[in-house]
Amino acid sequence: MNRGCTLKLAVAVTALSVSGTTVGYAATTHSDDGVRRVHAGQSIQAAIDAAKPGDTIVVDAGVYRENLTIQKDDITLRGAGPGRNGTVLQMPADPLRSPCTEDGTVEGICIAGEFTLGSAQVGRPVHGMRLSGVRVRAFTRFGVVVYNAVDTAVTDTDVSGSGLWGFAAFTDKFVRFVRDASHGNAQGGFYVGDSPQANAVLVADSAWNNATSEGIGIFLRDASHGLVRDNRLAGNCTGLLALDTSGDGPTDDWMITSNVVRRNNAACAPSEDIPLPLSGLGIAALGTSNTTVEGNLVEGNAATLDAPISGGIVLGSSASAGGGDPNHTVVRGNQLWANTPADLLYDGTGTDNRLSANRCQTSIPDGLCG
Repeated sequence: MNRGCTLKLAVAVTALSVSGTTVGYAATTHSDDGVRRVHAGQSIQAAIDAAKPGDTIVVDAGVYRENLTIQKDDITLRGAGPGRNGTVLQMPADPLRSPCTEDGTVEGICIAGEFTLGSAQVGRPVHGMRLSGVRVRAFTRFGVVVYNAVDTAVTDTDVSGSGLWGFAAFTDKFVRFVRDASHGNAQGGFYVGDSPQANAVLVADSAWNNATSEGIGIFLRDASHGLVRDNRLAGNCTGLLALDTSGDGPTDDWMITSNVVRRNNAACAPSEDIPLPLSGLGIAALGTSNTTVEGNLVEGNAATLDAPISGGIVLGSSASAGGGDPNHTVVRGNQLWANTPADLLYDGTGTDNRLSANRCQTSIPDGLCG
């Protein structure tokens, strides 16, 4: 799987093991009520390895130089907060082996069921994982990645400096990212892909200054059913991109509402998987179906390089990416200001699409505002 699955994710069942306790760390403490406490200087992974379904792992403030893999059901991992003085996870000098690792790169936190990178089948998913209150820094692949999981919640977690995406979820059901922050990552903030039954929730998240390659604040690709609400997206190359491609399943049934999308004007050169430069794009719904883009504030998005698609809100076909035309997609009640080449753009493709009651000054074609 190249560059973190932007247009291809394939996984298949296998039995994958993870190394045990990190050598040289003191043992963690465990109480009879299912709470395992990790103190500074101890190993979080050791507590995960020892945990039983239903356990809660509480991690004290401190810097922990390790990568984590969680493949057990109903585990709660709760840090001391995502601030500088909270629970900080940093790239170790000698990472533990992980099923999420590829080409020598390392994830900060891998939450995974049974799978193998490079094939189209999955085995048993992992269920009921809860992660919160962690600061994840400078891992060479994803900060937090979820593969083949059901009912996963990642909250109040801050990721930056990842070699690919800050947060990513593939082949998942009922995944939630709430009050998370993703910034300064090489490829983007939040990515939900290859999930026909995603039932995803992205609420009150922030993605900013993801501006090296692709640079998308929130990317929804070949994933269906979800809510994207009250997020703040700024300083990326693209604020939010909902894209249907040739992958399995449509990009269908999304509610994208009440987000603030400002000045996503960074310049990202073409990549292997997105062979177009990106800059100055607020929200794009390309090849979407049964999707509503409503009540968003989109302003000041203007390309700083020669990008083929830019502007405030763009509704159009994704046929060039192997997808289709948009259908039953509604763009209404948004406020759009100072976006170029226009606040609102529609290429006229698809059926039963509606653009109405949008407060804006410019549109392509003319007459879409009002």
